[in-house]
Amino acid sequence: MTQPICFKTPRKVAIEMLKLAEVKPDDLVYDLGAGDGEVIITAAKEFGAKAIGIEIKKELVSIAEKRIMEEGVSHLAKVIHGDFFEINISDATVITLYLLRKTHELLKTKFEMELKNGTRIVSHMIPIPGWEPIAIKTVYVGTNPHVIYLYVMGKSNFDISEVKRAIRKAVANLHTDDVHTEDLAIQF
Repeated sequence: MTQPICFKTPRKVAIEMLKLAEVKPDDLVYDLGAGDGEVIITAAKEFGAKAIGIEIKKELVSIAEKRIMEEGVSHLAKVIHGDFFEINISDATVITLYLLRKTHELLKTKFEMELKNGTRIVSHMIPIPGWEPIAIKTVYVGTNPHVIYLYVMGKSNFDISEVKRAIRKAVANLHTDDVHTEDLAIQF
């Protein structure tokens, strides 16, 4: 089994991700692939939100747990050692991600099955394939741009290509004497 790749989210970017999601103290933030805990610590310390990180690498869980204690946010933040595909996240109001595109593709089904409409998902650098972001923001750390994508369940999670295919199929199957498919002009 190969080890997952770890990307670090700078604090400035974590703050802007949480601002974009409009995190408030009554939110429950899940950071999938929590790494050293930067996002959950920031959610707790700067926004007063409860935050749970899920991390598969035991050594990063240990680092995150130590940082949570040092930052004095253990009453709000915790990290779970485990695979986020196997952990129920249905109580989340905000999800944060900094993962690979392929992982985002795999997570779409989990999100659609577990998350409630209105749950905000913020992705650092990698868009969720086929979903429409509600907002996109670029944050600079030095001269390095970091793009942040905000999605909202029930608004973002539709694949327009699936809608187009369904319309084309419906038009192709249309069999009435009153309408001829060649008369229908659908442009995509």
